Amino acid sequence: MAEAVNTPDVARYLVTVYPLTEHEVKQQLKEAVKSEHEKHIVAELDGEPVGYVGLHLGRGRTRHVGWLGLWVRRNFWGRKIGTALMEELIRIAKAYGCRKLMLEVFEGNGKALKLLGKWGFKLESKTPELAYIEGKWRTGITMGLELVSLEPKISVPSRKTNTEEQWRRLSQVKVRQLMDADLDEVNRLQNCVDSAKSSKRIPPVSKEKTKEWYETLDTHKGKFCLGCFKNKGLLGYIRFNVIPPPFIYISIEEFLVDVTCNPEIASDLLIKALVEFKKRYLYRKIICEIPVISSTLTKALEENGFVKTGIWNGYYFIDGYYVNAVSYVHSGLSLKTLP
Repeated sequence: MAEAVNTPDVARYLVTVYPLTEHEVKQQLKEAVKSEHEKHIVAELDGEPVGYVGLHLGRGRTRHVGWLGLWVRRNFWGRKIGTALMEELIRIAKAYGCRKLMLEVFEGNGKALKLLGKWGFKLESKTPELAYIEGKWRTGITMGLELVSLEPKISVPSRKTNTEEQWRRLSQVKVRQLMDADLDEVNRLQNCVDSAKSSKRIPPVSKEKTKEWYETLDTHKGKFCLGCFKNKGLLGYIRFNVIPPPFIYISIEEFLVDVTCNPEIASDLLIKALVEFKKRYLYRKIICEIPVISSTLTKALEENGFVKTGIWNGYYFIDGYYVNAVSYVHSGLSLKTLP
């Protein structure tokens, strides 16, 4: 497996940057197989490993979705190993209750696109210039396959309009980092049933789980969170990861606002703060996906320059309905010449 992920023809379309030592590959696999939310399959030919497919099972409101990654060793291309791996993956996914499979490939990966088309995967979104591979920025292509019909669906609600009075009442609101003393407020918001519908999280959430969530924030590992506060009250937060080369973008992991207390303004201020973070550290893009029913969040994204890149069909399961996700990207990197 270490040999495969370091082969240029294979590695150019993986999410890792090579070279990787055999020790690193072993450590990654050891951590992966510990997770009850991941399944890993290796194909062998005459006792020799020749290919791999992994299944990452969703959680919370996306627990019916499985994300996959697949590769075949270069010397064994054209021998239907990818087909065999896909057959086994679909069997296992169904056994674990997956109703939909998803993955992301890069443009130019014709073999993968051909295999996915054969199995009925459909294009759901495109993110331009997602990864820099061999001297070129490549578009990321997200594809999905519904193993069963995702019904019933839910319609999109109408949007509300901000008022000048709302802005006046919240003139003292500010966005800042989270502090230890904020954990009760974070836990309160994570347990607000209506507010949590914008995320994968399903209440109830214990204070211990909130503390664990807080303690996984780590700037050295690219895990950040911004909170929007009025005095000591939490109006919302946005948690995000910064993704290293070959990607160099920001991924919004969770976007949660208090729907009972001026969510429009909290959403707008959090997005503005994230865009400022992107400019400050020269990240190329911000990407995210949110439930289509989260009209307040979609409005904040679109009013701050985010562009819709596609629809992930039935990605969320909320209140007994399969809800589409809208994928967005914020682009535009301005590089100034240093004196």
